[in-house]
Amino acid sequence: MVSQFSQAQTVDIQGTTLTVAEVTAIARRNEVKVNLDEAVARDRVAKSANWVAENISRGTDTYGVTTGFGATSHRRTNKTADLQTELIRFLNAGVIGKENLPSSYAKAGMLVRVNTLMQGYSGIRDLVPLSYIAGLITGRHNSKVVTPEGEEITAVEALKRAGIPAPFELQAKEGLALVNGTAVGSAVAATVCFDANILALLSEVLSALFCEVMHGKPEFTDPLTHELKHHPGQIESAAIMKHLLDESDYMKEAKIRNEKDPLTKA
Repeated sequence: MVSQFSQAQTVDIQGTTLTVAEVTAIARRNEVKVNLDEAVARDRVAKSANWVAENISRGTDTYGVTTGFGATSHRRTNKTADLQTELIRFLNAGVIGKENLPSSYAKAGMLVRVNTLMQGYSGIRDLVPLSYIAGLITGRHNSKVVTPEGEEITAVEALKRAGIPAPFELQAKEGLALVNGTAVGSAVAATVCFDANILALLSEVLSALFCEVMHGKPEFTDPLTHELKHHPGQIESAAIMKHLLDESDYMKEAKIRNEKDPLTKA
């Protein structure tokens, strides 16, 4: 996991292969790029978008497309594009906190959402908007962007700098597809999971070093003792520490001393 994080130059997203290390690399390493198999993804997305369009043309009731949301789902509309625009406007009333959403979480969140949407089950018609937060791509006046240099610019200006001449106009289902999910939460969870794994490994290394410093006995890493607990993490940790202590000069010295006088063992 650490190697994947540190060595990644490009993250290839295919819908089902994104890893915790890759999400963290995108969040924290600005030089890492994202690559998407557009030919495969576009075919999946087109089929899903066509299905939505066909249902609209047949007059089929589709949640969030021809109906309202939540408690208003009993209402019906044929203004499918306007409905998506209003959904984004409604959700833009939320407050993140005292500070803006950290850029690392924003990048990782967009990556996670794109990865989900490119599987082709969300009913949107194009891949381009999936890399941008919904309020930004639609050019809402209250959406601001902070550049890598720390400059705060408008959504429209950000789009222009990215080579997109005008804000994106959402069509049926697209607004819902962009905002309905836990992409940011999943992105934050991925980075926390990465850190937790690093800390767990560090604690194992430090525990092994402490045993050396104390001239202790390595029997505490005996596999049988931990296998009886039936906890995979505990078994793995003990195996790691056993490996770290193997052939240690400190441990060899402690073994000789403890054999001579067991009562002095640490």
